[in-house]
Amino acid sequence: MGFPLDWINEAVRRAAPPIGNPEPNLLPFGDYPRARESPVGLRVFLPTPAYMLAMKLLAARVRDHSAKIQSDLQDAAVLMKVTGIATREALLALLQECYPHLPAPPSLNARLAAKIDAMIDAYAKSADAPDPTWNAGTGPPTRSG
Repeated sequence: MGFPLDWINEAVRRAAPPIGNPEPNLLPFGDYPRARESPVGLRVFLPTPAYMLAMKLLAARVRDHSAKIQSDLQDAAVLMKVTGIATREALLALLQECYPHLPAPPSLNARLAAKIDAMIDAYAKSADAPDPTWNAGTGPPTRSG
């Protein structure tokens, strides 16, 4: 759209899909305005469960926010169940797929390694919880032809 490269917050830019082809990680949600005779002004996409899991991996909470950290781990465990991505190797492959600009696994930093370990532990502890469902994209289209 011609925006300058610094138009968005640096922290948000790190979580955004790479420039080029974000579609494999995004699901169409709707076009707005919804009236057929109006041109589309805004196209909204939702991240796939796998992409949300990759974003959870990169999310960095301050230690003072222990309730939010715990909530992130619970969210990650659910996303791991939905996607079937539940091993260290699969999580690292997901990060490389979604964020190819990140260093390869041999240069994995200690914070990220600890985060992966915590997510795998939360996933193991959630084994008795009921399996979650994923319903995105199953509703009627917001705009027809």
